[in-house]
Amino acid sequence: MNIFGKIAIWLTLLFLLFGHSQLSDAPKRDWKGIVDSVRKDQINFCLEKTYNDIAEKRIVRSTLAIDGRDRPIYVFGDESGVSECVRRGDGWETHEITVLSDFLANYMKKHNIGNPRTISFLDIGMNVGVYSISLGSKGYRVFGFDPSWYNIYAMRRSLCENPTIDALVFGYGLSNNDTECEAYALKYFTSNYVVCCGGLMKEFQQQNVSTGDWRLVQTVELRMLDNFAEHIKNVVAIKLDVEGYEPYVIDGGMKVLLGKNVSIIMIEYNELAMRRTGRDPHSIIKPFVDSGFAVRFADKPWDDIDMKQVFVRLDNECSGESTSCNLFLIKAAELDNFKVSKPLSRFVVLLAIIVVLLFVCGIVRFITTRTDHKSHQEKHMEIMTESKEKDSTACCE
Repeated sequence: MNIFGKIAIWLTLLFLLFGHSQLSDAPKRDWKGIVDSVRKDQINFCLEKTYNDIAEKRIVRSTLAIDGRDRPIYVFGDESGVSECVRRGDGWETHEITVLSDFLANYMKKHNIGNPRTISFLDIGMNVGVYSISLGSKGYRVFGFDPSWYNIYAMRRSLCENPTIDALVFGYGLSNNDTECEAYALKYFTSNYVVCCGGLMKEFQQQNVSTGDWRLVQTVELRMLDNFAEHIKNVVAIKLDVEGYEPYVIDGGMKVLLGKNVSIIMIEYNELAMRRTGRDPHSIIKPFVDSGFAVRFADKPWDDIDMKQVFVRLDNECSGESTSCNLFLIKAAELDNFKVSKPLSRFVVLLAIIVVLLFVCGIVRFITTRTDHKSHQEKHMEIMTESKEKDSTACCE
């Protein structure tokens, strides 16, 4: 072996011995500093009222009815979907929010928790913040993530008018690595982003952008949820709805998503959207099923599903064009907090109405009969009295 070969071998050995350790000791991103910066920016936004003219033209003030009180929330005045439903006064996914709220209330009773501030709700794919405002209004701490600058802006405006809500909102998308990608949105629905990276971006551009319906909105920062694990404490409930990007969020957030206190997760299962990102839709459920979580369909949460049939049912009920399902994943040890009663069938409701009507009719008839009987008795007494008076007069004569 010549001298150059020996030098190459020694350099390789030195790199393996010292280079790897130096790389592993490279300075890490200051996640605590990022969290503190977000908190500071949020406070200053409300104090200094640093509003943006372009965003202000798009958002409108609306309200959410929560526990008999109207809570202010800012939504988009020029969009359908979530914003339109809120503007109409219908709210958004009120059933799912009620289920989460009831579960957390039962969880607090079971574990003798007096202060809801000790429980955190994680809102991934926050949109304008309907879930965050709804649960934050009940006293729970909120951590929200959304890559849309407009959504973050609207949520911050809402928090300024809801000072009692303890919430931090991060303008990041979540993924399985820290990177930047392009975000696309429909021309008339810019609060819902489709995030595209690498080869997926090129494929999406070819299939959709060329038609003119979709357009590039912004370049978004993607982060791993587990980066925030030390700063997002006591997460009990989670909502995950990121337009098909769920598998990547789960890959980068297993430490948080399977945290010791996490007891219920509401997740959107959109088969086509997930296949568009190149992932198997079943992959978003399997880690939780393997960890002992039960699965309930949001439209029939009272159904106790045989876990062997979960994936069959998903394929049968939640597959196809424009079809998605909201699912609840509940930790087995906390299933007793998931108390959702099956609604009465239409037949039972109709039967109950008939019984009530018959009962009311019976009471009315009884009262009417007694009144008529009393009237008849009074008339009979009058006749008897008159007859006696006549008999008495005749005797006197």
